[in-house]
Amino acid sequence: MGMPPGKIIPGLNNEDVSPRAAVGATDESPAAWLRGCVAAHTLTGILNNQIYVGRRAYARQTSPKDADNGRRHASPNVEEKQAPPVAAPALGIVSEALRQSVEDRQQAPRRGPPMARDTVPAPPFFVNQRPKRLTAGKMTCGECGSGHAKSSRNRLGCH
Repeated sequence: MGMPPGKIIPGLNNEDVSPRAAVGATDESPAAWLRGCVAAHTLTGILNNQIYVGRRAYARQTSPKDADNGRRHASPNVEEKQAPPVAAPALGIVSEALRQSVEDRQQAPRRGPPMARDTVPAPPFFVNQRPKRLTAGKMTCGECGSGHAKSSRNRLGCH
């Protein structure tokens, strides 16, 4: 007890405790636990799944399709859209007291009290953005010092 999810996952994988319906599992390469299976911030992760205390939850998340890439991305529903949990005591494997202690630990501050927003100014928005290309802003011309841009399929050229 008291182990963070980052330590639980390698322990499960080392003990050959395999997730039941894992994607890509074969006899040669057994399935491995992933961070999303255990992590505290996911709705369906082991630590937050209500099924283990004997409650079956419905409509906790939706998975709308992204128009740009066609993939589905799960996001939690607002509490008004969620259905109330249904009692399923036969499925419970964890006591309510243990589940409550896990929830209390998740809600506790991790690194002391939060700092006031006025003490540290937020960095400008553009500082937090990462470039889309690996070499963006890194390559410069040896003669004039300007940046490089893609000039053909396989070549970069000076601006």
